[in-house]
Amino acid sequence: MDALESGYCGRIGKYVDETTKLLENIFNRPVLLVANGTIALELALRSVGIKSDDYVIVPNVSFVAIANAVLSLNANVFC
Repeated sequence: MDALESGYCGRIGKYVDETTKLLENIFNRPVLLVANGTIALELALRSVGIKSDDYVIVPNVSFVAIANAVLSLNANVFC
């Protein structure tokens, strides 16, 4: 409630640090908070080794963020 009432909106600071620590304790592993789902998808692709010129199969009827995450790595979208 303190975060909501403060009007704070940002990617660094007390609330981000507290939330990160809380989630790390819950899941018992490192946590990285990101601003949106596109960034989360890009990080997931990076974590499995997708790199420039790779091909990634994506659904042909889906939200554009999936293809954008692939393209942000200079990989090729295949649907």
